Amino acid sequence: FQLLFPGLIGYYYYRKGNLFAALIALFFVGFSLQYTAWYLSTAHQGLILPAHKSFLGVDAIHDFNYILNAVGLLAYESLIAGLTRFIAYLIMLAAVIGMFFEAFPNKNKKRIKRGWHREKKDF
Repeated sequence: FQLLFPGLIGYYYYRKGNLFAALIALFFVGFSLQYTAWYLSTAHQGLILPAHKSFLGVDAIHDFNYILNAVGLLAYESLIAGLTRFIAYLIMLAAVIGMFFEAFPNKNKKRIKRGWHREKKDF
């Protein structure tokens, strides 16, 4: 839900033709992915996540430790976390650049209506 919810909100606003709001949601997708990268980078610390690191306040199983160990990629968790963080930063940067161009459009170019709107045809 951490990535899906802002992604669906962005898709909703894109469909409505509000690109700026969709880009804000895309920024939050990148922000959430950056947090996911941090959590992924702690997978090497062990299968049991101590209570002081769990948001529930109880000991829990570290899901990325379990997943990466099951597929044999636990040794590469720092590389995977770094790539995930890099992708997150690219998404956030693209969203900010897109917001800038959406907020300050080129006045000489014809503005394109975005979204899935049907063209009205005159007969």
